[in-house]
Amino acid sequence: MQKIFFCLLLVATGFTLNAQNVVRDANAQVRNVGNFTKIDISSAINLYLSQGSTQGVAVSSTDPDAIGKIKTEVRNGVLRIFVQNGAWNGWNWSNKHLKAYITFTTLESLNVSGACNVEITDPVKVDDLKLELSGASNLYGTIKGNNIKFELSGASNAKANFTAASFDLSQTGASNFKGTINSGKTSLDMSGASVTDINGTATDLIVDASGASNFKGGDLTAENCRIEATGASSASINVNKAIQATASGGSSIRYSGAANITNLDVSGGSTVKKKS
Repeated sequence: MQKIFFCLLLVATGFTLNAQNVVRDANAQVRNVGNFTKIDISSAINLYLSQGSTQGVAVSSTDPDAIGKIKTEVRNGVLRIFVQNGAWNGWNWSNKHLKAYITFTTLESLNVSGACNVEITDPVKVDDLKLELSGASNLYGTIKGNNIKFELSGASNAKANFTAASFDLSQTGASNFKGTINSGKTSLDMSGASVTDINGTATDLIVDASGASNFKGGDLTAENCRIEATGASSASINVNKAIQATASGGSSIRYSGAANITNLDVSGGSTVKKKS
């Protein structure tokens, strides 16, 4: 059945988004929307994201009037969830407890902004996925995929686990990432006092830390690594085979593992040292 469907339970305790996912929220309101493969959510809404054989959408608030101000629409395959323009005026939205529940079948992109929280309730599987998290938003969960690109900015935070053939993480604006990755080709770029605390495995790893950023990768085991730390940044890595390292502007790189340094460029009071 291609259309969205929901089975409402005749109890006040919950409803089902589809055959796999049951939501326990007496305030939830089901929304019928068109097919989507992309999600854009904003306006300080807490999103609970899951995967299933059929898609479904619902929204919730402790204030019945607030539920009607949460808009859900699909345009060109993009599901947008937001608070309507002007609705914030005269409202104390901090105590409205705005929530959205989304079950997707296929997901190509997820754009989260404006102090939203996203909780991926169970591990999900995707093909190619672009994630964007900005404006003090937060992400929690586990994602498995082929090619995953993740942009994290504006004091946003992610505590997440990724398994992918290739993984590309870009952090700016004092953002924070903590989690596990298991990937082949891996690129990690952080700037503007961002922090990356990561473990897992990577075949070919590229790290670029700048602007007083901190890369904590001592528990991430890479086969090969090209790393650059600039502008008073710090980095720790664990590499088995080969390291190419560049450090400048008072930065430091600490490495462990059996790898040999095949290329080294150090300047401006920086250091590259093997952990004892």
